[in-house]
Amino acid sequence: MKKILLMSLFTALILALCACGSAKPVYISEGETKFTSVLGTTFEYDCMTSPYEPEEKYDGLLWLDTSGDPYHLRRYSESVSSWSEETVYTKITFSSKGVLPGILNPGDEIELKYEETGETVPAKILVVGGSTVYEDFIVTDLPLYENGSTEGTVSIYK
Repeated sequence: MKKILLMSLFTALILALCACGSAKPVYISEGETKFTSVLGTTFEYDCMTSPYEPEEKYDGLLWLDTSGDPYHLRRYSESVSSWSEETVYTKITFSSKGVLPGILNPGDEIELKYEETGETVPAKILVVGGSTVYEDFIVTDLPLYENGSTEGTVSIYK
């Protein structure tokens, strides 16, 4: 009985390792993929962007501090005369128009692979949106290093 159980566990491990190596992407991007920073799960904010602290401050002022890598979003509080760190996520927009909401769900653990460089980045999906009229997007827990876009291919693995 022990030999059969041990062989079954070994076989399952081998099959699992083979399956991971041959995983197929659930989505491959076409066209432009945009990366933008979002505050929490609200998708837009107005803030100062600079590597230097703003001289004029007021309560609630948002400052995207670009002096480090990754960037940090800070909010000024007059009551304590200091900056607090805000949570910033990455919104990734694809031109797939209605495809992603059926494939991905909030809470999914994914890997993004940049096909041109071979770089793979793990992420967790917080929000999925899109429609047949508008571009699809996902909001991930990735820190944003730089707002931008790429024409290169991005594959999503689940």
